Amino acid sequence: MSECASNNNKIAETTYSVHAVIFGADQSLLRVQLKDGFSFKRISLNPAVSHLDRILETTDFGLRREYEAARIDERSLDVICAVKETEYTIHTSRLQERFSDDVDDDLLSLDNQIRIIRLLQEGPVRFKKIAFHQKSKLHVDGVIANAEHNSIVPIGEASTTKPYSCFHCNDEEAAYISEKIQSQYLPFSDIQLNACHMYYDLSYHTEAFVSITLLLTALEMLFLERYAGGKQKPLAKRCAVFLYENDLSKAREAYRKLFDLYGKRSEFVHEGKISGIQTQDIIELRAYVRDSLLRVLSLSENKDQRISRLKSFVEQNQGLFGE
Repeated sequence: MSECASNNNKIAETTYSVHAVIFGADQSLLRVQLKDGFSFKRISLNPAVSHLDRILETTDFGLRREYEAARIDERSLDVICAVKETEYTIHTSRLQERFSDDVDDDLLSLDNQIRIIRLLQEGPVRFKKIAFHQKSKLHVDGVIANAEHNSIVPIGEASTTKPYSCFHCNDEEAAYISEKIQSQYLPFSDIQLNACHMYYDLSYHTEAFVSITLLLTALEMLFLERYAGGKQKPLAKRCAVFLYENDLSKAREAYRKLFDLYGKRSEFVHEGKISGIQTQDIIELRAYVRDSLLRVLSLSENKDQRISRLKSFVEQNQGLFGE
């Protein structure tokens, strides 16, 4: 038998699937279009309907215990699941290698897509585990056999998430998020902006007093010079003007809120006081960081140009903030 004929007798007809139950969103997340073969699907926690117990390698009781908080409808047991399913034919010698490569690529892909969703819209969207399954029917020298490779990867970061809010989007917002997902939106080419995004994203996974420090650090990176002193007022003014220079009443309101939030951060950093930091503070501050970061990404100016322009605007409008 020729080498070519021998190789043709060592093939595997393979199905490959990925499943990850999503937390922190309502059913509007189903409007968002994913890439790389993934899609959001509405799936029941009832094992007789979905077989999620087998997919996630747990019991009926374990499925309800682990994923009860992911339910999107009080009248049903439905959750949203990120799903990928594909079929391919491959030489038997490459099954394990292909599975390992797919696990690495798809974990990174879905993780990045979820991070994009969290960046573009408020909500602790996350998955706590992701299940990979490769099932193959092997044809080796005229003999048919079956083979499987399975892996369930826990996401430690998601287990510490503080779900202060719930993701919701309308059709227009879903279309915008879907568009950004299809592009190579993450990571950013600018190292500093990547760091800002990292601090923003970490704010979903830690206590409020840490989150307020992370988020204000991100704003400092965007709006302050390297060795700036007296940060509270310049930061609050520049961020407020950057976001609302065409609506000065909103700029004044944003300044007051940012000034107050920075004060709470300082009380924690310098005195250990955390009682004044509220859940709503984190949600509002995340919105300031999100809107600032996204606007910075849409402009062509660098940091020095941005700060110079904002300083000039503030100096020319000294009465804007009631001082």
